[in-house]
Amino acid sequence: MSDDNKLGISGNGAQLSMYSFWHTLCTKLANKPGMSYPWAAERMGNSLAIFMRVYVKADRDINRKMMDNWMA
Repeated sequence: MSDDNKLGISGNGAQLSMYSFWHTLCTKLANKPGMSYPWAAERMGNSLAIFMRVYVKADRDINRKMMDNWMA
């Protein structure tokens, strides 16, 4: 594997930015079960209000599972 792809991350032709990684990290933190939102917001340098508005959303996989449970 080349030095520029040690993590195995591919943008599928799109350019990846540091903001993309930052946003992904915040979103993963926000969707981690048991995560303290105030703690995560502080660590990522956001106010709680911004963290909640921007990063706390339904995870696609969890959303799909919940829909499957609801429809069953």
